[in-house]
Amino acid sequence: MPGLSDILGQEQAVKVLRRATRSGRVAQAYLFAGPQGVGKATTARALAAALNCEQEPGVGCGECLSCSKVDRGLHPDLVTLEPTGKQIKSIKIDQARALEQQLAFRPHEGRYRLVLIDGAEHLNDNAANALLKSVEEPRPRTVFVLTTAAAHRVVPTLISRCQRLRFVPLSPEVVSRILATSAPETDQQDREAAASYCEGSARRALDMLEGERISELRAVVDQITGAADTRGVGVIFDAAQEVGRDRVRICDALDLLRMRLRDGLLQLEGGGDLPGGGDTAEDPRAARERLLRQLRAVDAAQVAVRGNVNPALTLENLVLDLRGV
Repeated sequence: MPGLSDILGQEQAVKVLRRATRSGRVAQAYLFAGPQGVGKATTARALAAALNCEQEPGVGCGECLSCSKVDRGLHPDLVTLEPTGKQIKSIKIDQARALEQQLAFRPHEGRYRLVLIDGAEHLNDNAANALLKSVEEPRPRTVFVLTTAAAHRVVPTLISRCQRLRFVPLSPEVVSRILATSAPETDQQDREAAASYCEGSARRALDMLEGERISELRAVVDQITGAADTRGVGVIFDAAQEVGRDRVRICDALDLLRMRLRDGLLQLEGGGDLPGGGDTAEDPRAARERLLRQLRAVDAAQVAVRGNVNPALTLENLVLDLRGV
């Protein structure tokens, strides 16, 4: 179990929590707000370990029985509420009532009980109202941690009772370090690609590394850009029909293409060579306008695909836009 000092990429949030655990002035409730997959729930579990660690109280040793139980999800004083449901996921009133029954008793083993509400934006109104009093007037030695990737969807009265900590997207370097530990069996080049294109989310990078997904997505992007570079219109239509069969894969591939174009734009702005091995005779200003136009085309395609427009038709239009037709 990583201790608070082992959390990567969230220095400011960790600094606040370590100061609180060292001083014994832990807030009654925290709101960890930030993008998905950047370590919010991991930090909450590290906080639970630090509060109950037998060897290094307030820090977390990662080795004692208490830390081991937190790591394996077996500690009775770490209670987690998560969204349930097949189509529309939410944290329901029954889950809140069950939690209330648990809170009537003292912590079982540790000095503190930590309640992790993972995905607080999914609390339905009844569940949020049921939890409000517990968050407002917590039992002794009980700490609430609410995590969310959409703070604007969390009930405002709950937010007002929490100390808010901001979690930021992770740098590619930090994601690469996480992947080297979490997925050491994967190809280094694939790890680097996933770290570059995951938009700061370690979870998303790990999802991209499952199976041959990152290689497949790169192949799809190469197919789209290759069709855009060809003169044959038939190649464009064939590529669009082939790639357009899997809407989820298209969305991920468009994200990857957008990241590739963005990286090219950043490279150009930094005074580097024209991205993508483009025409060296192209004026930098013209190259910048081309990349911006292509980025707008990709954004429009993403909106269309997610809005249920025919994927193959969307890709045909995208390829033509990328060509500048």
